[in-house]
Amino acid sequence: RVQAVKRALNFGVERKLILQSPIKGYRISKSQSRITYLTPEQEKALIENASPAFAIALKVCIRTGARFGCEFARLERRHIRDHGDRMEWVFKPEESKTGKLRRVLISDAEILGLVRSRIREHRDGPLFRNQSGAPWSRAMLSQNFRRGKQKLAAQGVQLDEDACMYSCRHT
Repeated sequence: RVQAVKRALNFGVERKLILQSPIKGYRISKSQSRITYLTPEQEKALIENASPAFAIALKVCIRTGARFGCEFARLERRHIRDHGDRMEWVFKPEESKTGKLRRVLISDAEILGLVRSRIREHRDGPLFRNQSGAPWSRAMLSQNFRRGKQKLAAQGVQLDEDACMYSCRHT
């Protein structure tokens, strides 16, 4: 919570809405490790109840640990280095969340096959697309996850209250 306030105040300084943050220099304790993840049963139920395109998105995000909005949704042919039995997704510092070179290493045969088939399908632009053929966006992926979570709740399958699309990254 303190971090959220600190970010809001820093945003205000950045936009010249305030001269200086009143909590400048305040130290925030290191955050705790993430505890929200999907169990194999929850993962299976989500995938079974998802559209084919979103099921692929879930599977790829879970098995690669890729960030869903800035890596999975924006993955293009130019990011991929195919080494036959393994693959690297390489994002330049200006394309990554942290501003550092980001490499996602993949050795899962099913994911390798999915990516290769998408490369053949989509010569330009993002490789992974939704049901209507449009590239995935962070908002669309999040919305689909929330819908899936609601469907599962109606079937009696409970996910953690704070489970979200980003939870796939830690599964």
